[in-house]
Amino acid sequence: MISPKLIEYYDTRSLLYWGDHLYFDKQDPSKAYDAYMAHLNIPELQIFKDKPEDAAKLLMDTTYYMCLYYAGRFACDAKRYDEAIATLSRLNTEHAKANARRQDRVGANEFIFNAYMDQQDTINAIAAVKNSIAEFPEVENFILVLVDLYLNSHQELKALEYVDLVINRSPEVSRYYLIKGD
Repeated sequence: MISPKLIEYYDTRSLLYWGDHLYFDKQDPSKAYDAYMAHLNIPELQIFKDKPEDAAKLLMDTTYYMCLYYAGRFACDAKRYDEAIATLSRLNTEHAKANARRQDRVGANEFIFNAYMDQQDTINAIAAVKNSIAEFPEVENFILVLVDLYLNSHQELKALEYVDLVINRSPEVSRYYLIKGD
């Protein structure tokens, strides 16, 4: 009896879905995050775990993961860093990897790193960047961020190791040689 109503609320044409946009327009990222998560957490409710036939009606597709990405961004903007990290980390699940847009997954990893840095948690920031490099080895910005982290913590040899990595991948980019020279 309740699951059909929840399915209706979950529908992207529902007021619940559009409520998050209203808060965003009012520049209240904390409320926008809460509204997004009220919508996005419906498939996670126990009632749908108990009723797989109803759960199948809840689409967790590209739009779902794009909304998850924006929810995480709003949590960052609201300085709700732990929630931001947890939300954005959901874009690194196997289901998300198969269904989310690549740009949202890359962006999520950037926000996770920034959330750790905003909390001055360099250890987890470095781990997040290394995970990003493993997941997206072609995104050289992750490597350059790691170089900066190592340089700022006076670990020049580790920084050089990663500069050499980007130089080997893209030897035509003169900026990388300047970074190595510095």
